[in-house]
Amino acid sequence: MSRLFVLLVLFYPGLTGAKVAQQDRTAELEKAKTKFTKDIAKADEAFQAKFDKAIAKAKDGGSKMAFEKLAYERELFTKDHIVPTALSSETYLQQRNQAITALQAIYKPVIADLTKAKKFDELAVVEDELCDLLKSARGYGLAFPNLETHPVFMIESLDSGEVIDTTGKGVGQVVLTPKLGKRKPTQCWVLEREPKGFVIRSVESNHAFAFVGARRDAGATLGLWPVDLKKEVAADLQFKLIDVRREIIIESFSGLVLTATEKKEKGITTIYITQQKQEEKVPPTQLWKLVEVK
Repeated sequence: MSRLFVLLVLFYPGLTGAKVAQQDRTAELEKAKTKFTKDIAKADEAFQAKFDKAIAKAKDGGSKMAFEKLAYERELFTKDHIVPTALSSETYLQQRNQAITALQAIYKPVIADLTKAKKFDELAVVEDELCDLLKSARGYGLAFPNLETHPVFMIESLDSGEVIDTTGKGVGQVVLTPKLGKRKPTQCWVLEREPKGFVIRSVESNHAFAFVGARRDAGATLGLWPVDLKKEVAADLQFKLIDVRREIIIESFSGLVLTATEKKEKGITTIYITQQKQEEKVPPTQLWKLVEVK
């Protein structure tokens, strides 16, 4: 038996095994994806039917205010999966969360294996697919946990590992400081979904991200502003959170993005949060991680 033949026998079974494993993984993900899509479509259909029934009842009952609110919230749900306030959503959220949990139970081991094997191209494809599936079901992707449980976050700079804080007790300018979490409430934030974006609100003061005077220019420093969520929220208090797999870009109403900007004043270096034009290749200073505070 020639040496070349022995080498081929030894090599090809391994290659075939790897190929079969990849095919099995792809098939498993496809199966999970199909089931998830079916389960979410079923939950959505049932909830929209519940909406329609409530809308018809409000219309027949002559309650114009209830009718208009339900019709408005149905549109938001259909478009962005924003959970309504005028209609009970407990059963729907339970069904949706069960579907998401089952999906992630399949995807997470695959992601862990690809990360361990340093197969970053394949990892990117799988994470992008999971992100898109989550967006299709709840309106936001992999960078977010379940927002309907109202979690509290720190917002961490991918560049420095420091987190967004304020110069005062939930007031003043917005800066980066070393991470302390729940020991420092000024580093803790909540997100509220609105039709045009997210309100990012301080746990310490209930004030929200805003550029004072609704400034649109690059270089403007971020501050905080009182917000009343019972009223229509102004556009300059709503930010787009654009997920890039596990990180986010935070875009202001002016189309600029939040950037960590170092400034020296009287020999002291402070990192302020300003708005700047988004760079084509997004630098770490324009990328953020939502770190849940538990």
